Amino acid sequence: MGRIAPQCTAAGAVAGQEVIKLITCRFTPLSQWWLRDGASALPQLPAAGDSAFTGSRYDGQIAVFGRGFQTHIEAARVFLVGSGALGCEFLKAFALMGLGAGGGLRAGDSLRSTQLDMPGVLVTDMDRIERSNLSRQFLFRDRHIGQPKSTAAAQAANEINPALTVEALETMVAPHTETLLPHAFWRSLTVVVNALDNIKARQYVDDQCVEHALPLLDSGTLGLKCSTMTVLPGLTETYSMGPSEGEDDASSIPVCTLKSFPHLPEHTLQWARDLWEDVFVNQLEAARDYAEAVGAVGEAGAGAGAGGGDEMEGRRRWLRGCKSQQGAVLRVQAVLRETRTRTGEASDASGAAAGGDGSNSRRADDSLPVGERPESFSDCIRWARVQYERKFTHAIQDLLHQYPADKVTADGSPFWTAKKKPPSVARFSTEDPLSRAFVLSGALVRARAHGVPVSEEEHTAAREACEGAAVLDQRGGSIVSLPPLSPSVMESFEAAEASVPAWVPSGEKIAGSEEEAAAMAKAAAGEGGDEDESEDEADRGGTSMDDEVDTLAKALPMAGLLRGPAGEGF
Repeated sequence: MGRIAPQCTAAGAVAGQEVIKLITCRFTPLSQWWLRDGASALPQLPAAGDSAFTGSRYDGQIAVFGRGFQTHIEAARVFLVGSGALGCEFLKAFALMGLGAGGGLRAGDSLRSTQLDMPGVLVTDMDRIERSNLSRQFLFRDRHIGQPKSTAAAQAANEINPALTVEALETMVAPHTETLLPHAFWRSLTVVVNALDNIKARQYVDDQCVEHALPLLDSGTLGLKCSTMTVLPGLTETYSMGPSEGEDDASSIPVCTLKSFPHLPEHTLQWARDLWEDVFVNQLEAARDYAEAVGAVGEAGAGAGAGGGDEMEGRRRWLRGCKSQQGAVLRVQAVLRETRTRTGEASDASGAAAGGDGSNSRRADDSLPVGERPESFSDCIRWARVQYERKFTHAIQDLLHQYPADKVTADGSPFWTAKKKPPSVARFSTEDPLSRAFVLSGALVRARAHGVPVSEEEHTAAREACEGAAVLDQRGGSIVSLPPLSPSVMESFEAAEASVPAWVPSGEKIAGSEEEAAAMAKAAAGEGGDEDESEDEADRGGTSMDDEVDTLAKALPMAGLLRGPAGEGF
């Protein structure tokens, strides 16, 4: 029968707790079955013959996990940070399991090559043993009082298993001790285990593990609170990803973090939600409101024989409904982005709205580069493909252009850190489940918003892409094979590539910090001014509000362009 030290530790702790209840008669004992399932620790059974007993102290463990597993953990190099109550439990388990008992890896070994010569287990703790520690840190005895915790714990672990190669340190793990624990030290490790009661120290160790792609078993206590989590590089969230105080509210997430430097899953979710609101809600509502307001005035005027002048009046009324002149400009731009016509009317209007001479029309139009109302699902794919390029290729290239990987701040420290990681460009491929799912899902939503019919094979292609993306997420990035696209859908993708613009640096400043973002927002607000200032300028002989409204009204497209062939709206 296999004996697994961590499982025995858990069972022994519960049994000891029940004995104390029985002796003291102060707490209610367990009166039910207690089940502890460790099936997840054995993802696959060992090979035949790999579980045979060898006469070693680890035969119980080998019977369950196999000899290959035992050889692997014996060759590991483990860094244990802290040797208090939790640290003592970990060291006992390491000794009983043989973790690091093989002396750790040496240069040229298969798991992690290094030129450092270090023991299999390295434990560090700055504290000294006090009498109050003896009741809960079971590796210590009266004779150890006054000694370093790490030294006494290492000696006790060696008494449990003389084969364990363990070394004790009294070094603080912090930024100012990086000369004692340099990058070469972290690169030599196999796994890191936290047993700390200090949040900042746990975050620092977590950052080092992220930087050096090391697995981390984090656990600790703070007052009455305790936690434990397993961190695997690239597969799980890290300790530092836990929400800080106040960070669980999406409204409190800094704009700079959302746009350029997300480091939590919540940030990416909020970014996606904002994108949805902007593209599929705000812009469509602006176009619909404009079409309904101006169309109603135009129809009333046509019935009375007034002609096209009534539509211009409807445009003026719609613009005057905005709270300020700046608001009118923004709403005009939103409509124009959504309704760029094949005659180029809106392109000229974009220039009028943004600056009056058309010089800024490219940037206004580029936010939605394929802006005309779609007439087929192929048009929707073309639009979504350009969106993908803008969001996941051009935006990242702009960011890396302004903040390259080797950029440093004014004080000489690296700009990119564990919480501000440099992104990588996500090149589009129809064979990539995420790429295909984004384009086809976006195309479906756009088709629904504009009343574009979608065939069964197009629905099927979108569903298969989304299913593939879900499987990809569950496998943690493993390759997922997608069904081939139908000829018609593939033809739409190929046609869409012709609409994908080449990247050119935007020239727009990207805020590198929240302070810089706030300063840029303040400067932009100062340039825009307010309505009262515009009225004062008009009194001094400047352009009046009516003149501005007339200019914008003339730049707007015909309301009928916002309606489909049968006159339906959004």
